[in-house]
Amino acid sequence: FSWPSARTTAPANATQKAAAETFVRGLKAQFDGSTPTLEALQSALMYDADAIILLSDGAPDSSPSAAVDEITRLNAGRKEIHSVAIGDYIESAALIIFLQDLARKNKGNFVGISR
Repeated sequence: FSWPSARTTAPANATQKAAAETFVRGLKAQFDGSTPTLEALQSALMYDADAIILLSDGAPDSSPSAAVDEITRLNAGRKEIHSVAIGDYIESAALIIFLQDLARKNKGNFVGISR
């Protein structure tokens, strides 16, 4: 699943923002509690962008340390990967450790946003 579908970036105008919001809202129904983070980051690395911002409310479905190692290997220092924990993230040490490690190993920053 990706937006925009052509693996490109989109201008940040009102129409594109509305389309992106609709896409994100539709993801919840498709994944129903799972967190396919590794797959999402693998897809994000294909975009022609200097940075990736990962927003997550749960640790990845796969091994968090293995996911960080794989993404760091695939990224090879080319892109900054920033991470944002959202929701009740303080309840999940695994999520915090994962997101901090991912950002640190990929020239990014970590931030948490609670409800």
